[in-house]
Amino acid sequence: MAKTSVDSFLIHVPSNTKPGVKTTQRIQVVTKHNKESTGAENGKDCLNTVDIVAVDPQNESRVVSAIRATDLGNGVAGLSLVAVHSDCCGNGVGRRLVEHGERFVATSPEFIHCRHIVVKTRPDMLGYYKDLGYLSRDNVSGKPDNPYCLMHKMIFRGPPAFNYKL
Repeated sequence: MAKTSVDSFLIHVPSNTKPGVKTTQRIQVVTKHNKESTGAENGKDCLNTVDIVAVDPQNESRVVSAIRATDLGNGVAGLSLVAVHSDCCGNGVGRRLVEHGERFVATSPEFIHCRHIVVKTRPDMLGYYKDLGYLSRDNVSGKPDNPYCLMHKMIFRGPPAFNYKL
């Protein structure tokens, strides 16, 4: 049975009624834990996958952003299917959801052995992921009509080192 948890974060969005003014909106994040079979019987060789979806709290059927975290094995977790609704682009929703996915992988018992996160992305998104701390793993790969780049980031566990008061 899939386990589900709910969290939320705030974003600043342009006001519908006041041009040039931003309002604060709470985005609800729903995390659903799944197991994907790799073909083996009786649940063996299953991948842990977690779908993280940001929904509009006023209209829970409206998905604003989504991401999937998958345990790829060998100490690697993958973030994939990163998507942001066109109405919310540029408001930080995607960035916050990627950060939420990273935090989930770093703190979840299902991903405890993972030491790296990899992202497969379009070449035009390299700057976006570099700003989030990802490093490029290789040059552009794939077919000419569907190029991609692999990027990676180390996972750090435990409390931040500089939060201590002297």
